Formats: sequence, C-alpha cells, structure tokens
Amino acid sequence: MNRTLATSFLSALLCATVLSAGCGSESSSESASPENSSPKPTLTISIQIAPGVSLEMVRLPSGIWMGKTEVTKEQWDAVTGENPSEFRGRNNPVECVSWDDCQEFLRKLNELPSVKDSGLTFRLPTEEEWVCACRAGATGKFCKLADGTEITADTLGRVAWFKDNSDNRMHPVGQKEPNAFGLYDMHGNAWEWTSTADGEGRVGLGGCWSFSARNCESSERDWALPDDRNDCLGFRLCADGSIPLPEISLRKSRLPPLRRRQG
Repeated sequence: MNRTLATSFLSALLCATVLSAGCGSESSSESASPENSSPKPTLTISIQIAPGVSLEMVRLPSGIWMGKTEVTKEQWDAVTGENPSEFRGRNNPVECVSWDDCQEFLRKLNELPSVKDSGLTFRLPTEEEWVCACRAGATGKFCKLADGTEITADTLGRVAWFKDNSDNRMHPVGQKEPNAFGLYDMHGNAWEWTSTADGEGRVGLGGCWSFSARNCESSERDWALPDDRNDCLGFRLCADGSIPLPEISLRKSRLPPLRRRQG
C-alpha cells in the first residue's frame, strides 16, 4: 500500500480532532479542572452492527469511549429486533426502554462479532462519567462548545431540544450543535440512563424534550426504578477498551538518480 492510500485508510478508520480536555486524563494526576487540562487528541470511530447501521463512538480525554449520540431506534432494532418507542422516526433516540432493557441490549451488543473485533466492551456510563462528558470542560451549568463558548439557559436551544423548542415531541439525534467533545444531545431530547444506583433506583441525566432548561442542566439528576419505562427515557453508550490499529506496510518509492549540472 502506498503512503497516500495508507493515510486515507487511517483517516477513514480514526478521525482525530484536537479538543480541550475535561474531567481529567489518563496520564495526569493533577486536578481535573479545565484550567489545568491540556488539549488532547480525541478519536472518533464507527463500528458496523448491521448492514447500513453503525455506532459512532468518541474517545474522551479520560480514556473511555462515549456514544456520539443517544442510541437510536434503528440501532436498537438492529441489535434486538424490537421497536419499543412511542415516537416515530428511525433516527430518534430509542425511548420507553427500562434500565433492565438496556442491560439486555448491552449483553446482545457485546456478543456481536464486529463488536468483539473492535476491542471495545459496551456499558452504561456512570453519573460522574456522563457529567464530565456533557460539560466538556465547562465551569457552568451546561456544556462548552468547541470554540470555547459556554452554553447558558438562554442559549440552550443551540444544543438541545427541550420544552421551549421541541414542539412537544422527540427529534432525530445530531441536529443541534455538539459540545466540545463532539457529543450531540447531551442536554435535552431524552433522559439518559446511567449505571449509578440511588437506593432502589437508577440515575438518569440530561433532561428531555418536555422539560425546562433547569431540568437539562448537566448535573440535574432524575431517578427511576430499573423496570420503569416512559417516552422520555433513553440512553447513551459508554465503552472501555483499545482499538487495534491495522499493520500497514509503506512501500518505499525509488527516486530517479540525481543529474549533475554540467559546467
């Protein structure tokens, strides 16, 4: 494979973007505040789970992988063969799924050959992991954008579908601006299950299409029993592991011999 093809191949496999780190990093023992976080490369990968259906995952500075969007109805159906949602639209976040339903989805997902080959093991994020991924280095109540702008309640419509702009319904993922880590819909659209327990229940974060800006703040938590389902509750994937890079042999091209100038 020549150098041009090799570069194109790697670019297709891993899209690297330099983003500001938030909530710590793998190699730093300093405080996790944005002020002493340095820019680190964040990788985006795509894992095909069915013909025409892929999962987009972003590697965060902490070393974990987070779903670029909430899990969609199309992705849920590709893994489970079911459609539990109330709202129509294959690119909408899947909803009406309980925490227990998510565990079964994860079990089936991790058994797929393409997922096993990827080197990743999927799970739900913890509350702390989710909040850090949402804020993306922000110091306020909402997320930070790639240009350093911090979202406020007045500008929440740039990144979220919520009570003020949703027209009382769920919307397809990825239509608003992403945060500084390249993650979409961390605020609004669907509440997202986490693995964190709160008594007999599990914590949900992010707010949803029918809730106010106050309920969409990054640390605003909801609580539900593991078997609860409603048309506001969805989830986002988290994963651990390393992506194996292919070995690429670069063929050296021979340059023509240099000609000596006469005279």
